[in-house]
Amino acid sequence: MALERRQSILVWDESGRVFGALRRSAVPASLWRVSGKPQNGDLEQVDLAVVALYRSSDWKKFAALVRRTRTVIVSTTSDRRDAARALASGAFGYVDLGVSSRAMRRALVSALRGEPAYSRAVLGDRIRARLGTATSGGARRLELTPRQREVVALI
Repeated sequence: MALERRQSILVWDESGRVFGALRRSAVPASLWRVSGKPQNGDLEQVDLAVVALYRSSDWKKFAALVRRTRTVIVSTTSDRRDAARALASGAFGYVDLGVSSRAMRRALVSALRGEPAYSRAVLGDRIRARLGTATSGGARRLELTPRQREVVALI
């Protein structure tokens, strides 16, 4: 009988505030906290990286990590611009620290399964921006099928 390897998440968090929230959310994976930049060998042993965003200046520190491995940004700033920046930078997900433990768990479990962890609001903003409309609905008529318009409205 083969043993199944437990999934693991590397959490880059200097103060431990985000790490504590992840532990409380009871993600079914091993959590491994580092307070400094992860080494190459560290990344080979994990299924997902989570980075704590405390300030806008933190983006410079972990930009390279986002390009190297599946990374979810957990933000303490609650700034919508950070969510858009995470999506544009290629991060695998963005979660606000203020979400419930259940929502945090759901987002990280989805990311471990290979599903990007972004809120509908963030993805909806991105779709509207790509289509050239404002978030309020836009003034020009979109050239979409009726079903596509329904999906955009739901998002």
